[in-house]
Amino acid sequence: MLSKAENRISFNIDPNRALDYANDAAYDLASRFKTACIVGRAMAIIKDDSDVTDPHKDRICLFGPSNALIKLPPKTVKLESVFKEEGSEYRSVNIYTAAEAEEKGLFKAPGINYYLEAVTPGVKEKYLQYEVEANYIRFSEEGNYHLEYYRLPDDAKNVSAEPEIHESYHNAIMYFIAAQEMHRLFGEENSDVMLLLSKYEKMAEDANALLSENTRRKRRTLPSGRW
Repeated sequence: MLSKAENRISFNIDPNRALDYANDAAYDLASRFKTACIVGRAMAIIKDDSDVTDPHKDRICLFGPSNALIKLPPKTVKLESVFKEEGSEYRSVNIYTAAEAEEKGLFKAPGINYYLEAVTPGVKEKYLQYEVEANYIRFSEEGNYHLEYYRLPDDAKNVSAEPEIHESYHNAIMYFIAAQEMHRLFGEENSDVMLLLSKYEKMAEDANALLSENTRRKRRTLPSGRW
């Protein structure tokens, strides 16, 4: 990625500065575009008995009693879906934006910050037994829940590492690296800086539009499943 960024401005960039620029760009993109974010998975074990152990060492696990506010995983941007274990089955919950909810005729329950629709085989019903408040979640009943969420990226540790965002945004990051180095050398009014930043924004918006459309198509064609 560094060499491609250097090709945009025809001179070398210090690798440490390039790494800082790349991490800044990844954070900026993930903060603005949900489609750029990494999908994280966590488990929530809700039991009123305080003696709870984590059976899932391979993922983040949240613990707490019912009706308590429990902090969502670090760097969560948006909670995407929740699955509650029902014996050997999962109870799937789709979360919609306000516009999508209006189109589907869903309603928003008091105190709920998202529009929720549960999906079980052959049956659709609203499932509103948890609440999201800022960076906290509250479950009204005991059980094991699986959370899927979008999160901000961790910083890359070296310049050869892939940024922790969707690969469709990687080309945009190259323009950001080049723009920041030109800005350092020639100031923000330099025409090349403005051109590179404009390309960065355009490529980011194009990536978001493409990924958003792909997601909409999948929602229209694929049935809900477990993970």
